[in-house]
Amino acid sequence: MITFFLQMAGAWYEAERSTNNYDGMDECTRFVWYPQPQNNSAILIYNAVSGLYDMTSKTISVADPTNEGIAITYHVPTLGNVVRNRVFLDVNYDDHVIFYTCEEIGGGHYETAWVHSRNRTTGPRMEAILKDAFARYNLNVPVMHTQDNSACNYDSYDVTCA
Repeated sequence: MITFFLQMAGAWYEAERSTNNYDGMDECTRFVWYPQPQNNSAILIYNAVSGLYDMTSKTISVADPTNEGIAITYHVPTLGNVVRNRVFLDVNYDDHVIFYTCEEIGGGHYETAWVHSRNRTTGPRMEAILKDAFARYNLNVPVMHTQDNSACNYDSYDVTCA
């Protein structure tokens, strides 16, 4: 798994997200992965422009390997640590990663998906990649929201990690 974290190192832009997990409260989302080989984990710094206020929000989380993918622990001041499991349906370390999760909530399940890209935009080819990735696991592609990152000022994000 250390190799995986090293290959994920660097910036990733949110290109798409399932609509059941999109509320319009953030835009220009970027994740930066910082591998921590000594801990077999990675630090993730998530920046986005808030839809509520004219400001950039930052969340720091830790990714740990699991048998199925990764567990991301979000440090949320009002809630404490919140852990979310992610499964990788498709990974091209130079281009894109497709994440999927299915959580049991009440008597049913809640499926979400994300497409992260090394580039601000993915282009029309991503739809075929997304369909193929879901088909490999006999899953239905959820309705996706495409992020418009064309006007994002990522240079304003102060991302550093020692």
